[in-house]
Amino acid sequence: MLSFDRLFVAALAALALAACSSAPATGGSCSSDADCGGAGFHCHLGRCYAPVASASGGSTSTGGSSGGSTTTGGQSSSGGSSTTSGAASSSGSTSSGSTTTAGGSTSGGSSSGGSTTSGGSTSGGSTTSGGSTSGGSTTSGGSTSGGSTTSGGSSSGGSTGGACPGGCTAPFSCDAASGLCKNQGVPQLSHVWIVLMENTNFSSVAGQSASSYMVGTLFPMGVEMTNFTDGMVHPSLPNYLCLTGGDNFGITADGPASSANYQVASGTLDIAIQLENAGLSWHEYSESQTSPCQLSDSGSDANNDHYVSKHNPMPHFLDTQASATCQTNDVSWEPESGMPGIAADLAAGTAYSYNFISPNLCDDGHDTCTSTPLQQQDDWLRANLPTILTSSAYQRNGLVIVTWDEGENDTDQIMTMILSPMLKSPGTQNGTLYSHFSTLATIEAGFGLANLPAQYGHTDALITDLWK
Repeated sequence: MLSFDRLFVAALAALALAACSSAPATGGSCSSDADCGGAGFHCHLGRCYAPVASASGGSTSTGGSSGGSTTTGGQSSSGGSSTTSGAASSSGSTSSGSTTTAGGSTSGGSSSGGSTTSGGSTSGGSTTSGGSTSGGSTTSGGSTSGGSTTSGGSSSGGSTGGACPGGCTAPFSCDAASGLCKNQGVPQLSHVWIVLMENTNFSSVAGQSASSYMVGTLFPMGVEMTNFTDGMVHPSLPNYLCLTGGDNFGITADGPASSANYQVASGTLDIAIQLENAGLSWHEYSESQTSPCQLSDSGSDANNDHYVSKHNPMPHFLDTQASATCQTNDVSWEPESGMPGIAADLAAGTAYSYNFISPNLCDDGHDTCTSTPLQQQDDWLRANLPTILTSSAYQRNGLVIVTWDEGENDTDQIMTMILSPMLKSPGTQNGTLYSHFSTLATIEAGFGLANLPAQYGHTDALITDLWK
């Protein structure tokens, strides 16, 4: 028979093991960094996030990592989602291809207490519009805890909206109708991919045959935005800057990031810096790019001219260009010069919170190469978009936006297609007036970040009428 002392020691060991096993995995709920367990894991807006990839391109891994990001047991480090043998678990139970919370499981969503949702989580909480509520106080454009207000999307304190699995942390609150945590009407996002095509009129894209990938496949699974504009700026580079920084910053022509005429001054935020400041990850994938954070035009294709710096916005912001993270995060879409490419990243379970994707001058339809520009766009999307749409990262509250920089001959109406498991009515059209500024502000709201376009007087509406 064991002595009392030995029984006491065994009991303490069991308690310690239980405490360790209860620490949330990446994507689990939390109120402080200590709740996430493991060195480098941190709590952001009520969710545990793995460490962001180091600036030197190195990685910390337990069980394997890819693309310079940090993984633990195969979990992806980006945006708070995790991939562990196709499933994530909480409260000690494990599911396959879904998330289990307190004994309930879902398909494509999460549930608590045995109730199930599709593409989200079950509800029963407070709903806010244009702000967030915590402890009875409401904020607009920031978050509130114990009466103090912060800006830039940061928050402190406990969770709100107890019926959403894990709760919601300001500036997000639980939307009772959908079971999604929302901020200003925008659901909390896990991962975003924005694909930018070139110089095509809305009518040309909408008028394709049903056999095209865009009309036959993407339209039925997404929402076709029929009243979307480019923000009335031209040519290409100003549009790319508006999509990533909230303004054109006085730049009205195209040119490389290596030239001072096409650079945005230090001290100016872009979404890359915003994400890094919030502990979130980003990647710019440019097709035919031959070196990380490339500032001048070149390419790896036969004509050696298909990568252009004007379609790679992040290095145009001097703070991002000067950051060591530009070397690890601004890379080629396909395997190139030691850069693994997005397909290899996703296959390894590495999905970044925010992804800006620029096909090369043939595939984005800027140039006429193998066929018509529109056919080149459709062929590229057919060949490449399924890699994202079939990923587990997309299925966990992800968002894909396929849009165009501007119409042909500088016209302003453009096609935009929005795809997400959180859409309430896939296969429909939406006629609300939105713009490139709406796109950026909506993504920022979904990550709990400050609205950059509004800081420059662009108060275009957030995209709020598509979601469950």
